[in-house]
Amino acid sequence: MHDRRERSSRSTAGDALSVEGVADPAGASKLESLSPRSQIIASIAAARAGDAQALEELIRHYQERVAGYVISLVGRNGADLDDLCQVVFLKMSLSLPKLRSVDVFEPWLFTIARNVCRDHLRRAKLRARFVSLSGDQETMSAPQQPKDSLESLGVLDDALNNLSKAQKELITLLREREYSYE
Repeated sequence: MHDRRERSSRSTAGDALSVEGVADPAGASKLESLSPRSQIIASIAAARAGDAQALEELIRHYQERVAGYVISLVGRNGADLDDLCQVVFLKMSLSLPKLRSVDVFEPWLFTIARNVCRDHLRRAKLRARFVSLSGDQETMSAPQQPKDSLESLGVLDDALNNLSKAQKELITLLREREYSYE
């Protein structure tokens, strides 16, 4: 446990240096001299601090991997793929300042991608249930009541108006509330 705290404090100190290195043009050469993993960690830390260029570097670095992951979950629909990847990176950029540690960035990013894909698949499933699949279904309408039945209702209403109040009430109860006449 003590070793983990030391490692965490060292990476935090290293992150602070790399953020300063990104902001400082002279420090940019320090960033380039770091290993690829250290460059990613420095980019994550800088993006968390609000550096737009570091955020672009992160997106460029993870773009293909996230796209491949999205394809594995939802398939190769080009428009959906672009939209889903864009949503993943938008959510990443908005939530990046809340990231607990740069060490968990990659699993965190792919969790965002998985959740975005799940939401998409859930919406697509609902859309398939409620949206018609063929044009024939769109032209169908409810059957029209025959003109005779509408006229007979009018005749019935006229006949009800000629009855006494007690008889009208009895017929109304039988007709509308489905009461038994017994």
